[in-house]
Amino acid sequence: MMDAVMTEVNIMDCVRGGRLPAALEDKTRWLGWAVTATAVLPVVTSILLAAVRRDHFAGNVAGWVEWAATGFHLTGAYRDHLRAVGEMMLDLREQPEVYDRLYRLAHDKLLAISRLPRRDVARFLAAYPVAKMDRDAVRAAVNLVLGQTETTPSRPAGRPGLEDAIDSLIAGNAASLAAMRATAPTRSREMIRIGFGLVGTAAEYLMSAAAPDTATIAAVSAQLETTARQLREFNRRLTAISS
Repeated sequence: MMDAVMTEVNIMDCVRGGRLPAALEDKTRWLGWAVTATAVLPVVTSILLAAVRRDHFAGNVAGWVEWAATGFHLTGAYRDHLRAVGEMMLDLREQPEVYDRLYRLAHDKLLAISRLPRRDVARFLAAYPVAKMDRDAVRAAVNLVLGQTETTPSRPAGRPGLEDAIDSLIAGNAASLAAMRATAPTRSREMIRIGFGLVGTAAEYLMSAAAPDTATIAAVSAQLETTARQLREFNRRLTAISS
């Protein structure tokens, strides 16, 4: 006969082993725990994933990407969506009522709300009965607040598979970078255009966070200043030669 009180680990082990309680009330209780746990697992995953990125991989995106992929098979858009939600939750920990309301929402609703500036989240939750709205209604409400008319699911701009391509660039080794340099003479303009687009998008995200990643911002700023200096010097030399 099974104990009347079971821990979460015990329940998982029993179900995995095919051992189920005989009484309806016990099955009901176990199912209640499973439904609740399943509902909150995505937000818990999001918070932990974002916390690891902030606390242990500041300025080391490649290391974080590898850690998430190797340890948990989290890659591409799915990983980035989890992190977007987690970043929002971390930013709003100092607002317990807001945090608690968000914690109980479905992940697809949280993803839509994560697009809002952090200062607007509390007002949004006060203005809309989010818990009773479906995913599409939440997305539409967020778009309305942001002044957008698009009501399709939010996703990073670009072609399908772009997130995986970015992952490949982030994880690039010396050989791949050398190959990129070899094609630079014929594709330099395209590479610059794409590069500035990626930098602009990433910078906007970094600067909009309630707790900006100052180490990454400083590193990017320094690199941009170095590149700008090199371009100015090169342009000065060309001007001197042609004059």
